[in-house]
Amino acid sequence: MEVAGVALGGVGIIGPVLKSYEYVYDTAKRHINWQDTIGTIRRDLFLQKEQLDITLRGLGLKDPTMADIEATLRIRHPEKCESLMEIIQDMDNYIRKMDPDLQPDAKGSPPWDDSISKRENLANKANWERRRIKRSFGEKRRKETYEYLEQRNNALRHCLEKREITPDSGHRVLDIIRSRFDKKQIAILRESALKLHKAMKSGFGCTCSYVHRGNIQLNWHKKEQLASGAFLLALSSNPLSPGQQGISRSRSTPRRSKSNVRTPSSSKRSSPLSHDITNRLSDSSSQISVASTLAVPQSSPPTTLIRLCETLKSCWDDQAALGCIPIPDSDPRKQVRITGKGSEAKQSNPSTKRPVQLSKFLSRSTDASTNKTLVLNRKQRYGIAAALTWAVLHLCDSPWLESEVKNDEIHMFLESRGGTTTASVSEHPYLAHSFPPPGAPAAPTPAPLSIVAQFQNNQIQNMAVFTLALRLIELGRNRTFDQLRQDSSPRTPNPSPTAIDDFEVAQRQILELSLDEGRLYANAADRCLRFLFPGPADENTFQHSSFRETFFADVVAPVQAIYELDAGTYSEFAS
Repeated sequence: MEVAGVALGGVGIIGPVLKSYEYVYDTAKRHINWQDTIGTIRRDLFLQKEQLDITLRGLGLKDPTMADIEATLRIRHPEKCESLMEIIQDMDNYIRKMDPDLQPDAKGSPPWDDSISKRENLANKANWERRRIKRSFGEKRRKETYEYLEQRNNALRHCLEKREITPDSGHRVLDIIRSRFDKKQIAILRESALKLHKAMKSGFGCTCSYVHRGNIQLNWHKKEQLASGAFLLALSSNPLSPGQQGISRSRSTPRRSKSNVRTPSSSKRSSPLSHDITNRLSDSSSQISVASTLAVPQSSPPTTLIRLCETLKSCWDDQAALGCIPIPDSDPRKQVRITGKGSEAKQSNPSTKRPVQLSKFLSRSTDASTNKTLVLNRKQRYGIAAALTWAVLHLCDSPWLESEVKNDEIHMFLESRGGTTTASVSEHPYLAHSFPPPGAPAAPTPAPLSIVAQFQNNQIQNMAVFTLALRLIELGRNRTFDQLRQDSSPRTPNPSPTAIDDFEVAQRQILELSLDEGRLYANAADRCLRFLFPGPADENTFQHSSFRETFFADVVAPVQAIYELDAGTYSEFAS
């Protein structure tokens, strides 16, 4: 039976009709001989329908309606959508016109005549059916039908056929985002990230025996943040110990920090921008804003050097400027200026912010404090995916992100108000980072890998980009990679999966991504998974501006486009 609206759905009726003709042939085969004609028609129509289905599956469509096809073409080929839909609609109409002439019980079939024998009645009916099919599917008509459908199927296949990586050019939203690429700004931002880390590593100025933990906010996917060059950080003070129960609850919560490393020419306007961003981030929890400048003008008053550890413990009232921490091995004028805002101590029901690993949301764990299931909606997952691609572009090969995009280092913050059981999720994801105390022993060397594991890891050109692909797959499928591994081999789970094992699991998920999230998103993940970037290997690193531009165009921009389309930024293009 035909499914309403399905492309070439008329074939679903024509096939059974032709089988009915074969039944007539079997009954009256002594009088007629036209099985070959019917068989040829059925095979031709079947092949053409299959050919179109294969072409549409290349777009991620299976048994689509005309509306499904049009919606996909408007996203994938907006400038060609109308013409392509006309071709597919013409093919569909052409098939449907055959149906009225092929109904065995259509009006006009000779009635049963009791005055003649059964054999003669069957012969009369068969002859009538034969005349109809000859009229409808004579040799000339059959040839025209086959050539018509084949010609258009071939044309559609050439226009829409799936390549190893489908080019994304021609997508208007994607083109808009790609035009935002600023080579100079990205280079400055990467350099600023290095300076900020160096300053903070030595800026705690304490002899604490514990590791200072922090989270750098990944907010570059928000358009208003793209040009600001701001680094926002959530830093924790001394963790509570049994002897510190009297400390206000708010003092154990992380504090947000902002760093803005600017050139001397832009330092004059750093204060208004810093104040503006601080206000946008302000809420009832205590915060610190870290704003760094490359130089302090000669006319500026002497700056106060502070110890960041002490500042984190004592910053509770609104304070516009707390002091500075120097950037080691740089001009003495280059400093990180600290500003802060904190008014929670005056609140009757202070809130607490807790970092929660991204994997807890993807696995839909239950939050012990609120007894609520942790979930992320589609828009939130797209936002995190876009933020991670920007983070790799800006932070990869720096101390913030040295080798891998690890799932347990991606955090969201849950904020809960005192006396309530509800919690809100932070708008942005954070990348966790630890600052060990001075003189701390180096991290233990991991156990050496087996020869096989070493060989497999060496096949991955860039582990950070590879693990970014895994994170994109997780966010697209809304499942942790551990769950996807389990789904891939439920009977024989691998207790110690290698990088190649993960690669094989990820490859199988790319098709699912294309069906659920679309080819833009799936292609970006696939490029990262297989490192499908042109150019020699020694130049395909984030130290080279040419690779950063390629990575932006092929990974950051497509994922950003999906996020902005889902957020409704370009609703006029998605309609």
